[in-house]
Amino acid sequence: MQAPTDNLYKFFAIAGMLCFVFFFFDLNRRSDELESNIDKLTVQQAEFLATLEGLEETADRTQKEIKGLIARKPSVKELVDAQAKLGVFKESIQSKFFELKIVNAKLNANIDLVKGYYDKLKRLMEFYKLLQNISLVISFVGVFLWYFKTQRYLDLKDKQSTASTALQ
Repeated sequence: MQAPTDNLYKFFAIAGMLCFVFFFFDLNRRSDELESNIDKLTVQQAEFLATLEGLEETADRTQKEIKGLIARKPSVKELVDAQAKLGVFKESIQSKFFELKIVNAKLNANIDLVKGYYDKLKRLMEFYKLLQNISLVISFVGVFLWYFKTQRYLDLKDKQSTASTALQ
């Protein structure tokens, strides 16, 4: 008894196409995730740079105020008030710079992770291309074998049975 090869050939064809589609969509999903991570990091970097720029502007403004105060020959009371104000400003700037240092470290770590993920995705893409090509070959072989080994003979058999039925 012979196994029904018709279904085996169709299985090859369908399995090859399913594998091809899986590799295509899986790679696109991973690529979209990477793109989303890059977008998030870009926004975080923009926020970091804007905060840093704001701190620089505040420091420049305070420096100008101090230069203006010194140029006017201030009284002792004004100098004491300015010194207290400067101490508070120094504390706030130091705490913000400490926070920014942490944010920068996290951002750099995330950027390194994304770079590593990008490299892995590039290698995976090459591997998936190979697997996609193999899947297509399997699919085409399945279709070829199905048609030339079974379907062609089934069509001929149907044609002959139709012709013999028409003769009767």
